[in-house]
Amino acid sequence: MGLPLGVLFAQAFMAHVEEEAIKKSLLTKPVLDRRYVDDIFVCVDDLQLLEELRSNLQVISGLKFTVELNENNRLPFLDVMVYGSSDAFITSIYRKPTNASKCMNGEGECTQDYKREVIKAYVRRAIKESVRFIPGA
Repeated sequence: MGLPLGVLFAQAFMAHVEEEAIKKSLLTKPVLDRRYVDDIFVCVDDLQLLEELRSNLQVISGLKFTVELNENNRLPFLDVMVYGSSDAFITSIYRKPTNASKCMNGEGECTQDYKREVIKAYVRRAIKESVRFIPGA
């Protein structure tokens, strides 16, 4: 990892693994299926199918997968809290309890491009959040 192509290779590998695992399981099509590299958000109607999918993912990839079930119709996924109901999902920003709210040191040893991208990411997030909370928007 660390190479620019590392993320691309990881995405391609996990897409293949996930496709094979779903084909192999009794799961014909999940209600909802989203993935970011090795983090998978999947909605199924039966916990046995979920366990079968997890097992297939492990066998095919050689990786270890854990399962988090929703509590009170809430489930954190990446840095998003997903609230589910029978007909919709609502999201909000989620911070892990261990989050120290610290950012990269601007004087740190990394390229200017990387520093610029960190700033852009924070600006994009600030714009999205400010739009979300504007009344009538």
